[in-house]
Amino acid sequence: MEATMTTPSAIQMTFDVSDAKIANHVKALLQQISAVSNIRMKKVKSEVELSLEEAHQGKVTTWNSVDDYFKTMMAK
Repeated sequence: MEATMTTPSAIQMTFDVSDAKIANHVKALLQQISAVSNIRMKKVKSEVELSLEEAHQGKVTTWNSVDDYFKTMMAK
């Protein structure tokens, strides 16, 4: 019987940390595990931050009345 060698496949995990204050602590904990590599952290902008950026870029929509707004929303 011939023995075959296989290499373990890597699994990529992605998760969100809701408290930015503990993100570095979570990263440090993961670095303690020998099988964990390539830890990347990226700040994700909130809906409010994205909306404010759009407003500053002039990407806004105006309506003449609340009724016009609701007509537009109901049409989507």
